[in-house]
Amino acid sequence: MPVVQLRNRTILYCLIILLCAGILAGCGGTSRKDITPPAVVSKTPVDGATAVQLSSAISVTFSEGVNFDSFTVTNDRNVPIIGTISGNGTNVAAFTPAINLNFNTKYSARVVNVRDGAGNRLGDVAWTFTTNQAVMNYHITPDSHAYDVGQFNSIAMSPVDGKAYIAYYNTSLHQLYLIGTVDGYTFDGPFRVSGSASSDWAGKFCSLAIDATGNFHISYYHEGIGLRYATAANPAGPWTLTTVDNGLGKAVVGTDTAIALDKNGKVHISYYDTTNTALKYATNASGAWVSETVDTGLPGDNPGTHTSIKLDDNGVVHIVYYDFHADINNGNLKYVFGAAGAWSDRRTLDSTGDVGEFASLAIYKGKIFVAYNHVYPDGHRFVRIITNASGSAWMHRDIVEVSLVANDPQSRTSNPIVIDPTGLVHLAYYKAGTVYYATGILYDAVQNIWDWATAKVVDDSQVHQGIRASITVDSKNAARVSYYDATDGGLKYAQ
Repeated sequence: MPVVQLRNRTILYCLIILLCAGILAGCGGTSRKDITPPAVVSKTPVDGATAVQLSSAISVTFSEGVNFDSFTVTNDRNVPIIGTISGNGTNVAAFTPAINLNFNTKYSARVVNVRDGAGNRLGDVAWTFTTNQAVMNYHITPDSHAYDVGQFNSIAMSPVDGKAYIAYYNTSLHQLYLIGTVDGYTFDGPFRVSGSASSDWAGKFCSLAIDATGNFHISYYHEGIGLRYATAANPAGPWTLTTVDNGLGKAVVGTDTAIALDKNGKVHISYYDTTNTALKYATNASGAWVSETVDTGLPGDNPGTHTSIKLDDNGVVHIVYYDFHADINNGNLKYVFGAAGAWSDRRTLDSTGDVGEFASLAIYKGKIFVAYNHVYPDGHRFVRIITNASGSAWMHRDIVEVSLVANDPQSRTSNPIVIDPTGLVHLAYYKAGTVYYATGILYDAVQNIWDWATAKVVDDSQVHQGIRASITVDSKNAARVSYYDATDGGLKYAQ
């Protein structure tokens, strides 16, 4: 075969091969190189959003599956939020906070070094959003202008009708009353609980609890009698009244009461024996009422005032209280837990300065949180919180100073706390004639670092001596607060 013909045939074969390769490539025989970076499809919450719900999801959706180095969420004070990250290798990167976000806080979300599987880099994706405000408005209860009421008060939510109920002491009539409300504008009651139309000096140091079926339970002090307990199926009664502890007729007993219910609806009460300067406890868990002394302290001690009681998920009773030392005009915060006849531990939680007045106890996932007053040697007073949330040592931190001047008697403040199911701490306190409400998150249990939202003024009408307040949360985890206005001599309610 001539050389020219052979060469032409070879060229023809090469052209055929190249043509076939091109056809195969057009049919997908080989893939084109991906050079397009991923794009953001949407962000949740949207960039710049306001009034975001505390439980809102935080995520960003991409046009394709991506990888990223980190996903962080921080607040406006650059505090990192603890949470779980998911979505690497998918088209949705998500951040799930360990607990709900805080009220009225600007958050920044950032997904770092976003790229697709081919290595095409989008870079960092960042955006901000702001959570909704903890709006609270106060209301005056119906009989506040007719009598001096509310110096002692306790609030609780009914799981049956969704109403907030407040047990309180009517100073003018010396009786215990109950009132209920849904919105703060319309009220049920007031209903007289103490049972007698004549003055009987009953109702100081009242503490209210409502069980799962809507039954009401109130512990209180009845002067001249002792610790008493009232219960009814509805607020209008009839009320069944029981004398739980009269000190055998030889003691003043039953002040500083606090009440808690177990899973079976049985009652547990902590209270103070004034005559014997001792912490006492009573329960009807076995059917009949039994009472016992829990802590008598050492000579010179007065353990048992400012009590607060809660039960954990295992039914263990926890009590915190103030132990005042009259000889040195100072006191400690103390704590005990266990059960009737089997108190396994008694300890001093805090002895730095004068600490422990108005102790308020909350339990969240088995961890203890206590808010109380801390008075420094120079006379300045703070609200302090102590917790064992780190799992090892107890750690405390001053939250807010409530004294404008040293040794100001008006700076004494109750500081009731409650922790909602999402882990958000709700705190009420009184400072210089104003009632405040604040929310906080313990975001680092090891270092005891808190994230507190800016405190909201609940009532700045110069209530004076508003040291006795009570707090709870409704089914939406919104706070409800009851408190005493000494200026008007009335009970107020905020939501």
